[in-house]
This record gives sequence, structure tokens and C-alpha cells, in this order.
Amino acid sequence: MTSETRHAIALVDDDKMILDTFQKRFEKKYTIFAFQSPHAFLGSLDKIKPFLFIIDWEMPEIDGLEVCRQIRKINSFDLVPVAFYTAKDPTRENVQAAYEAGAQLFIPKGLSKSFIELQINNLINSYKRSIHFLRIQKTMISVLKHTMASKLTGVTTAIEVLSMHPSFSGKELKEEIHAIIESSNQIRILFEDLNETLVLTDAENRRDVSEHPVSEILDQAIAYARADIRGRRLSVALKGKPMVFCNKRSLGRAIYYLVKFLDLNAPVKEEITLEAAGSQPVLVTIYVNGVHGARIDGIIASIDDITSTAHMENLFYLQYSQNTLYLHDTLFSIIEEDGRTGIRFKL
Repeated sequence: MTSETRHAIALVDDDKMILDTFQKRFEKKYTIFAFQSPHAFLGSLDKIKPFLFIIDWEMPEIDGLEVCRQIRKINSFDLVPVAFYTAKDPTRENVQAAYEAGAQLFIPKGLSKSFIELQINNLINSYKRSIHFLRIQKTMISVLKHTMASKLTGVTTAIEVLSMHPSFSGKELKEEIHAIIESSNQIRILFEDLNETLVLTDAENRRDVSEHPVSEILDQAIAYARADIRGRRLSVALKGKPMVFCNKRSLGRAIYYLVKFLDLNAPVKEEITLEAAGSQPVLVTIYVNGVHGARIDGIIASIDDITSTAHMENLFYLQYSQNTLYLHDTLFSIIEEDGRTGIRFKL
């Protein structure tokens, strides 16, 4: 979302002076939909998409509590915050009634303008973060569906070939059966990845942490990559025999997705190498030959600009990896050294 985007506020109050005051106070920053009639407001809900509703409580046609209840009946407004701006006393009973109707904030009239502006900005920023998070989750699901559909196509194609060629030799038959099994396994693994991709912090993911050789984790990541990446050299360079406490599967998958990220965004002719050194901590770097740091940084910086399948794939790979590394109390960084570009993190 660009900084030039003007978010909207829907304001409902039977006092025209209040409407005019809010309009002048906020019109430079937000688009204001002002309604002096609750009926007119409710009749316009299908035409506006505000980031915040501000409602008066005591109005002659319909009171604010009922207006709020009507808003909450519309699924598309489930997460849009509602604030009461009212002369009603902020008693425990009144505030509780507002919350039960579906509001997030009770602002008594008469408070300072700066305090009111702060509360409004906070509610809008909170909603912006919520829809940004949901947008990412929706993208994750979309990418998983796309990837799983591709794997299912492999299964279907293999089965069709078997049915159309009954005269296959024993060796050919085994190869086709292997293709079916491999595609099925890939689908199963993608389903297992769903949790780590969509959940940022999950105590359940921490329960399987134990000590593992780094060599096994890197070999696992390379095995995933070699089954999925064609036309690029992949190698492992390990110094010593370091051990780390980790969830072996999720960490191996995270490294694999970082390899996939580099594979998608670096020239195919360049080799990718997984290197690890040290003991406490272990320094893990996924290198690709060539100087690509500026390009990689630019892709990461614009990752929310999802305009193509490639962008969605980038987001999926990074989201899974970031979540998994976060659960292992680490984050990755982009480095350039010795004519190579790397993604580095410590364990």
C-alpha cells in the first residue's frame, strides 16, 4: 500500500457541528464519509469501505448501539474498528454496552483534540496491520494451492501414462510408479508446511526441538532441493561436526525454501552452496555465485507488491523461512563477500 493512499473514516452523528469539526480536523489525512442520518448511513454501507467507523450514541432515529450491531452483521466489516464518540458518561455499564455491540473504543465528547486524533490514528493503524497480515495469509494459501495443483497434475499424468501404455516394461512401470509416489509425497510435505507458513509463533512447533548434527539438516535441505530444482549445481561445505538444538524437519525445510528463493532470483548458471561453520553459534550461509545483493534486497523490500506468480512464490519462501527461524530465535540477513551473495543466520 503506497503512502499516498487515503484511508476512509465513516462518521455518523446527528449534530452537524460535530460532523463539520471532524471534517476540518481530518480531511487532509483521511477521506471522510459524514452522515447526519443513521438511516442514510446504513443505506450506504454497500458503497463505502472505511478503515474506521465513528458513531454517536444518542441519535433520534436509531441509537448508536443498534447502528453498531447492524455494522457487525456485515461480514466484510468484521475487522473494521468501531469507535463511539458520545456525550454519554463513560460508566462501566455504558462502556460494556458499547463493547458488547461490537465497538473497540469509547471516546467521551469533551476530550482534547490531540487525544482523540491519537486514538483514531491508532485504531486505523491497527486495522491496516490486520488486513496486511490477512493479505499475506491469503497469498500463502493461494501459493500452496497453486503448488499442490502442480504436484497433483504430476500424479494424474503418471497414472494416465500407465493406463495408456499397458505394454510398459517392468523398469518403465517402476519409474512411473516412483513418479506417482514422489508427487504424492511432495503434496504431503506441502500440507505439513502449512502450519509453519501461516503461524508466526506456535508453541507446538517448539516441542520437537532436540540436538541434531548440522550435516543432517543441510543434507536434508539439499535432498529437498535436488528433487525440485533442475539445471543448477547444489553443494554443501561444512567445517567440523557442529550440533544444534532445533526442529530438524522445519529447519531443513526453511533452508530449502531459502535455496528456492535464491534459485528463483539468481542466474541459473550460478552454483548454490550451503555452508556452515562454528559451534556456538553455528553460522549458516546459503551462497550463490555473483554479486546480487542489491537485487535480493530490492525483492525483499517490495515483497508485498504481489503482481505475479514469482512475487507470490518469493513471499511464500520468505514467510516460511522467517517464521521457522523466528521460532529458532534467529533471523537471516543478506551479505556479499568474495564475489558471492549469501543469506546468513546463526543457530
